[in-house]
Amino acid sequence: MTENFKEKKHQVEISSDSDNGNTNEPVGRQFTGIWKEIELVEELKEKKIKSTKLSEPCNIEINELLIAAFVSCGLPFNIIENSFVVHLLKVLCPEYNPPSCEVLAGRLLDTQVARVNMKIEQMI
Repeated sequence: MTENFKEKKHQVEISSDSDNGNTNEPVGRQFTGIWKEIELVEELKEKKIKSTKLSEPCNIEINELLIAAFVSCGLPFNIIENSFVVHLLKVLCPEYNPPSCEVLAGRLLDTQVARVNMKIEQMI
């Protein structure tokens, strides 16, 4: 199935097994978004390509998005050190090292506040 899957370039045909009495229902669709990314990650793992170090601009962008998410959702900053959250972030981007609670609530929050204040001043 893996070879057929790759040959169809992320197009999957789903059909049921005739042994259990179900009729075949072919459904063709393109994998997009996260499913396409997951397949690409799996292909990289198969090829044993090592991940590279996360670039500084990418790290900064992730940190900015992270603090924006915490602030806009009203999440407590200590969630960032929860083992499940750390694991989630590592699964999504193994090269990313999440900031500590102190960094998130300190430097990153201060930067976000300054950014928002600057936008407000530009609007006035």
